[in-house]
Amino acid sequence: MPAKRVTQREYLNWMALSPRTNKWSAFVAYDRDKCNQLLMQEYIEKFDNDSYLPPIDEPYATGETTWHWQLDYVTDVPRLSFENNSNDDTSAEVNMSMAVVGGTQVYLNDAGGTPEVTMISSFDPLDHPELQANRVALKDVKGEVNGAGSVTLDLGDPDVQKYIWEVSGSRIEHERRVAGAFFKRKFREAEPKRRSFKLGTLAYTEQEFLKPAVFKIRTVMEEGAQNISAANFGSGAVELRIAMKDELEGGLPGADWLYPIPNDMPGINSSLMFSHEQLMLNIIGQGTALAFGASEPRFDTVKNVEGFVEVIKVKSGTSGYFRLPPQEHVIPIGEGVRISLGEIRIPIYIDEDERLTVSHVGNGRFRVGMGSSIPSHPVDCTIDGRALNAKVSLALNADCAFTVDLEQRKIVYELQDLKAPMLLSSPDIEGQEWLYRLLLLSEFTRLVKEEARKTAESFFGHLQSIDAFVLNSLLFNSTDAVQLKSVDTPGDLVSFGSISPRLTTFAISPMEHLMGYGESYSFTVNPAQSSITWSVANLDGSSAGAGTIDASGRYTAPGLSEIPGTYKRVKVTATSGEHVSRALVTVAARAITLNPLVQTCPASTEGSPVQTRKLTANALSGGLRWSVKGDGSVPPEASPDRSNVYSAPLRQEVGTIKKTFTIDEVIVTNTGTSQTQNSLVVVTHGKQTVAMEVVMVGDKAQFSATSNGQDLPPGTEKWGCIPATGAGSIDQQGLYTPDPNSQYQFVIITIKGEIDIPERDPYFLGDAFYIQPLPLIALPPKPQPEEPQGFFEETPGEFQL
Repeated sequence: MPAKRVTQREYLNWMALSPRTNKWSAFVAYDRDKCNQLLMQEYIEKFDNDSYLPPIDEPYATGETTWHWQLDYVTDVPRLSFENNSNDDTSAEVNMSMAVVGGTQVYLNDAGGTPEVTMISSFDPLDHPELQANRVALKDVKGEVNGAGSVTLDLGDPDVQKYIWEVSGSRIEHERRVAGAFFKRKFREAEPKRRSFKLGTLAYTEQEFLKPAVFKIRTVMEEGAQNISAANFGSGAVELRIAMKDELEGGLPGADWLYPIPNDMPGINSSLMFSHEQLMLNIIGQGTALAFGASEPRFDTVKNVEGFVEVIKVKSGTSGYFRLPPQEHVIPIGEGVRISLGEIRIPIYIDEDERLTVSHVGNGRFRVGMGSSIPSHPVDCTIDGRALNAKVSLALNADCAFTVDLEQRKIVYELQDLKAPMLLSSPDIEGQEWLYRLLLLSEFTRLVKEEARKTAESFFGHLQSIDAFVLNSLLFNSTDAVQLKSVDTPGDLVSFGSISPRLTTFAISPMEHLMGYGESYSFTVNPAQSSITWSVANLDGSSAGAGTIDASGRYTAPGLSEIPGTYKRVKVTATSGEHVSRALVTVAARAITLNPLVQTCPASTEGSPVQTRKLTANALSGGLRWSVKGDGSVPPEASPDRSNVYSAPLRQEVGTIKKTFTIDEVIVTNTGTSQTQNSLVVVTHGKQTVAMEVVMVGDKAQFSATSNGQDLPPGTEKWGCIPATGAGSIDQQGLYTPDPNSQYQFVIITIKGEIDIPERDPYFLGDAFYIQPLPLIALPPKPQPEEPQGFFEETPGEFQL
């Protein structure tokens, strides 16, 4: 259910009605869009070569007779972004995506008993599939602080993997989901640092009350934001509820929950809460008792009718003292009277009536009291060297409040008022009026109280502040992830702030950009800044080969010779004072990418649906025009998603054309540059009566052919390869030699058996083709099926396999 958004005053009044942390120790919330912006900046900031999964070279089964073979498959870094679900107020949703930015995918089929390649695709940043785990509910996902202090969502964890993952590209849902299952397995098998999405690295603290151990994430939508016509359409917040070390988890709020960011605080896009009980017992109470040397202090608590802890009192048996060190005071009477006092030692627990007590007195103020009002504690006292049998009473009454230290970015405990009433009595001064008056002199008591105040202030000065970065580090690594602006304690403590102005004050536009080698592109920042310093670097931080960028933000990519493989990635940085924004730039080595490179397709049959195949293409710039050389057809314009559909020609009788297959060439042409890229479609018109086999012989391949299990008659074999040039050659004994300098990623080996008959057409014995991936490598055996993915039915609460 969406949450109502109110003013700051209304929000504080609502907080005063009852505890709002739902039995969690702490709560933080962020505007979703700002949160995603900062996550993206941190994603780019920590993006490096170690972020990738190792290249994948492995097959996976897609059916009884089909499997896919990934060759040098290079994946991008997993990235997360938070989404809102307006239909469910108990869940968080996160989109996880990971692009396949390089490698070859081979499709195989052994329906005929022998493995054969049916399709080959080659991926790069211009055209690639993407692993997608959309709308993943996080309500049951725990982020745990591990021993090294890293807070992660482990993509190999079964709890994360119980939702559907898919890999885009195929028109068949089953294939998309089997590919998703394959990646689930690869994440399970991967080493932890490569399979885990690091949300943050928990900031170290010695404060026991501030050691997050478990948290739950959900998103909440602003009321009305589910309506597409609303001005606040899509507005939402990410909420984290946090349990500290050795604490139980809390619950989720009810229908009266308010949107966690007020609507009348410009620039405010985050909030933080500490439970009132945590505040009283673990921050103020424990902090005060520990400042007085207590060991594992325990407290009696008193709650008010709203459920807040109103008063805490240290329990009997708790050690700890307020100590006033020995001192001497000179009172200006005559030549000066010297009064010496030994150490004054007041326990924090004296009796049921006199013990360390903390009270919430309202208006964000807390009162700490301890000590005695009746002189009962012995103290060494001398007046001009004369020892007295003396007793002392000393009490402390301190008023404190929380405030924001903008420089340290912490919530600090500020001493606002301190009183230290003291009485000194001694039977030795009875009847000696001058001594009696001396001990009651305002100057003497003032001096003692001043010493007591200084000592007490030093104790209170060591009370623990609340380092908000420790909590914000659950999602962010930036030390200035959130700048706190205010703090109030209407019940639970609440602080409002701004998400990292350093990283979100402005943003480079665009944050991600794809371009060609040697090209130039002008980056901008939004909103515009008066002064920007631009720089560019490789992922490892070096600048060599990263390209150049001028003072106006115009970036020039490196040349083709400086790009290893099919692409290169660099970071562009814009800096203005202490504020910074980064963009991730991918420089491609290809101008056009068309997939698949080659595929098979049965010919269409008259009276039946047309046989089709999907292709995708993308260019760095300009439009693409599609055409076919052959009998098939393709629309001249692709769909908005860059895909197009090839339609196979009608089936021809093999006896008429004396071949079981034909080859069409799909061509895409850049209308601006006239550059072209082609893809081959092997159209099958009938069942092949010739079977081909291959054996790897060193760096060559020996092909052989049989018809009905018998070798073809000598002299009837006619071997060939497509492309005819640039992919290698095959002799008439079927020995294929690849071209070591070939840029092709496949070759089609063909065989045709014909018996020459004088003065007649040759007698057709049969033909066959064999698609061979390059570089030359033996085809893998069919693997075991992947584990099926679980899925949620529409009926809530049902989970099926």
